[in-house]
Amino acid sequence: MERRRATRSFPAYTLQLEKRWIPVEAILEDFRMGRGHEGLQPENPHVASFHYDGKVYFNLWDEIAGKTRIVRLVHSENLDASAQG
Repeated sequence: MERRRATRSFPAYTLQLEKRWIPVEAILEDFRMGRGHEGLQPENPHVASFHYDGKVYFNLWDEIAGKTRIVRLVHSENLDASAQG
């Protein structure tokens, strides 16, 4: 999982297919690309999804590429270890 920051605004869709513009400086949580993304057509390897403002958004990676920057990587092993205490 990744946390990203928008460096340029770009369009994305909610799971209800509502188009929204993601603003510059938005922090995108749980950013996923390819298999395992949370958008429609989960088998499509060219889709990316993320959480922003309490909703899940998605779009084709081509629409997002070059408009975000990684802020932090979150490794599942670290999550498991911190959950155990």
